[in-house]
Amino acid sequence: MNKKDVLPISDLNDWRIILVNREHMLPKELGIELTSITQNAKPNMKIDSRIATSYQDMVTAAKKEGINLYLRSSYRAIKLQQTYYDASVKSYKSQGLSDKEASAKALEYLQYPGASEHHTGLALDIISVEWQNTVEDLNAKFETTDAFKWLDKNAAEYGFILRYPKDKENITGIKYEPWHYRYVGKEVAVYLKEKGLTLEEYCEKIKSSK
Repeated sequence: MNKKDVLPISDLNDWRIILVNREHMLPKELGIELTSITQNAKPNMKIDSRIATSYQDMVTAAKKEGINLYLRSSYRAIKLQQTYYDASVKSYKSQGLSDKEASAKALEYLQYPGASEHHTGLALDIISVEWQNTVEDLNAKFETTDAFKWLDKNAAEYGFILRYPKDKENITGIKYEPWHYRYVGKEVAVYLKEKGLTLEEYCEKIKSSK
């Protein structure tokens, strides 16, 4: 690492950069304090209380520019993730796929229970009110919307990163998701955006700097 390349956060235990994926699974719930989001959100949306102000500030800023953001998914308990995973596997098996094939298909857009960032309360699926009302399902075409363009330009200023970029699938293990944003704090978010890095790559930089 370049000596001049100072990392905004260098402690892997900092809650803002906790890495959760298939290689770094949570053995149990984190026990975080949650705050409910009720406006422009699906029912029962909750996020880590520590990021509530940043999220609301981002929503307010977007609205001032004519963008109505909508919170589609947020904190998800490990047990609920298990339910989603099982249902997805069952659906693919009903199409004639084997257990292994069905699991592989499910994992293209889902994580194993314990491996989802949604368990942290820091990962948010954000679309627009218009998208929710007309399209509803989550797909890559969301990147063509004004809402995505606004998020892509401004989210980092509020501490959020596009977590699963289209050119980093081999690193994140997850297909491109233009709706999935992760809070890492403003300094890290701006750094990652400027460097074109994922959270996985950032954590590796921390390890290599020790």
